[in-house]
Amino acid sequence: MVVHPDPHDGAAIRAALGTSRRLRVLGVTGDGDEALALARRLRPTVSLLDDRVLTSGTDLVAALARWTLVIALTGATERGAIVTLLQAPVQGCLTYGYIEPPDLVRAVHAVADGLGWLSPPPRRPLPGRCARPPHCPRGRTTRHRTSSSHSE
Repeated sequence: MVVHPDPHDGAAIRAALGTSRRLRVLGVTGDGDEALALARRLRPTVSLLDDRVLTSGTDLVAALARWTLVIALTGATERGAIVTLLQAPVQGCLTYGYIEPPDLVRAVHAVADGLGWLSPPPRRPLPGRCARPPHCPRGRTTRHRTSSSHSE
């Protein structure tokens, strides 16, 4: 499942993950409370979660981590912001503007296989590759939720 506040971006992430035969996306939502309900019910192996998604009165990352491994996608590039993010119960972190769609698939596979995933940003963004959406504020994390079919 993909948890993302923008339905178009969520659909694009779903499409990128759909290129892998090992992955099955269980759903896409932009609502944190719905994401928690779905995580409890579906128990996906791995979740991709945009940090702009909010929930009522709870830490969404910590709550989701009770039922799924979480990979954060973020617009943050500052070291301190990434370190803070990694102190949350996430198993991976990808930075918008510094990833290509295949990185999403590789990250989910790695985390589902018990590994962590951290993609260090290159010196400059890759042109035309999963660039941070203009509405994504700098220093914020973007998170989505996906599931690996081999562990469901």
